[in-house]
Amino acid sequence: MKPVTLYSKPQCQGCRLTAMRLDRNGTTYNKVDITTDDEAYARVKALGYSQMPVVEASSENHWSGYSPDRIDALKTHVDVAKEIKRGPEQDRTGVEDKG
Repeated sequence: MKPVTLYSKPQCQGCRLTAMRLDRNGTTYNKVDITTDDEAYARVKALGYSQMPVVEASSENHWSGYSPDRIDALKTHVDVAKEIKRGPEQDRTGVEDKG
């Protein structure tokens, strides 16, 4: 799963709240300041947004504004991905738990 991108700008309350919630949920993300990164600014415009923050989880999953429900949904996807990556649970003897 690719890291989430948080497009933000200084003095943006929604950006600060979004970053805090991503941190609390343990979601890996890259924070990009659109006021200093021309490519990031162009990306936000290409996605059709003019208000910060913009969160891009994938090419199909992105939004603008502080959205706790959508941020929390990212945590669910991250948790599921970790379970899939970790594989079957093993008991203390090293034998896979089939049940």
